[in-house]
Amino acid sequence: GAPGARRAEIAAGLGYAGPLVIAGALYAAAPMLDRAWVAARWGYAESGYYSLAFDIGWRVLAALGAALDVCLFQMAVRAEAQAGAVAAQTQAARNLVIVFALLAPAGLGLWLVGPSLESLLAPPEFRGPFLARFEALLPGFFCLALASYGAQPAFQIERASAPLLAGAACAFAVNALALLAPEPGLVAGAQSLAFACALGVLAVGLRRAGLPGLDAREGLKVCAGALVMGACVWPLRALEPGAPTLAAQVLTGAFVYGFWAYALDLAGLRSRRPPRPAKAAPVSPTANH
Repeated sequence: GAPGARRAEIAAGLGYAGPLVIAGALYAAAPMLDRAWVAARWGYAESGYYSLAFDIGWRVLAALGAALDVCLFQMAVRAEAQAGAVAAQTQAARNLVIVFALLAPAGLGLWLVGPSLESLLAPPEFRGPFLARFEALLPGFFCLALASYGAQPAFQIERASAPLLAGAACAFAVNALALLAPEPGLVAGAQSLAFACALGVLAVGLRRAGLPGLDAREGLKVCAGALVMGACVWPLRALEPGAPTLAAQVLTGAFVYGFWAYALDLAGLRSRRPPRPAKAAPVSPTANH
């Protein structure tokens, strides 16, 4: 009857949403526990270095990933509604390439501009320890952003949230290595390793579920472009950190990587542009006579 169908619908919704909520809570809890552990063992000053580095680095990549997710996930949902599950997964795989193509240079770029960001955003007493923790956390931020905004949508399209919980649980467990760190600077490394393991779990989950993952050829093109960008921006790290250096680095990196992406048609962004709407045919003045 209707009540039984309603209960089944609620149970199905909880079965899908429950793991997502728990996974989000585990991802949020890990860095909070790390901060508390650092503060309890080495003092609030050390916790402040870690907190500022985490907040600045993660917010930049999370903002980029969220902006992409708003557009790309809707494209996959629309593909499923119009052409079925196979078309939706094909679009999700292309979305993963697009996310990777933007997160890779962004993550490397944050490392390249780290000294300038430190000079502009970190208090004088934080400089030095802040940059060391910021650079150690960046690989983890990249992995978490790619997992959250690149791999996760493929599972959401399939209504499969259990692998997402498995990835978060793995990250939370590996993050326990932070409790064994002999010095506070190594806590950031443990955090990065935890997020990298979460990405690895999701990658294995995609393969086991028979879902398309990152296209190897496109991935190599993205990595090569990021390295070329890094080689061009690297000499600018020797300049005095500050706003002028930061602007020069960002403009140089954007130009080099943008040219690379256009020339190699990364993720098909150039060749797969949506067609322009056809212009309406002019109406003859005598058509109504």
